[in-house]
Amino acid sequence: MQGQRFQPVAAILALLLPGLGYVALGDLKRAIYVGAGILGLIAGGLLIGGLDSVDSKEDPLWYGVQVLNGPVVIALDYVHQHHFKVVDAQGARVTPLPAPAGASAGKPGSRRALARVSDVGLLYVAIAGMLNLITIIECAWHGRPGDTATPTKRPKVDRRKDAAVRIRRAGDTPS
Repeated sequence: MQGQRFQPVAAILALLLPGLGYVALGDLKRAIYVGAGILGLIAGGLLIGGLDSVDSKEDPLWYGVQVLNGPVVIALDYVHQHHFKVVDAQGARVTPLPAPAGASAGKPGSRRALARVSDVGLLYVAIAGMLNLITIIECAWHGRPGDTATPTKRPKVDRRKDAAVRIRRAGDTPS
């Protein structure tokens, strides 16, 4: 913990967009790697499971983990809930394609993916949320610039010279 300090601005920026906290800390290379990795997982989840991978209404517990990705996932859920999901007057999801005759005009029909593919996509986005939580914590308690997380290297010691010093201290002379 020595050399670390609390960085609330970096933590908030890391929550707003994955990788942005590292930009605030001045570590652009890490910001690119983290941002590309987390946003890549989100994109992969959407490609595998479709937009139904992010659903606050049907999967609220998973959405709680996914929302750690910040406004990106919140915006995806908003688009999903308001533009792609079709619900009837009682709030039940209507699944047949095309949209049934009483559905609101302009909204396409909706159906969950077969063979649990949307669950795989859901897991991708949830894992991205957990990884972003790790980066938020790391950005919040980041060391000072130039500090390393690894132990410092020990200085090189000339063992012959060190042995000669120990012998002289003991009062003995080498023979």
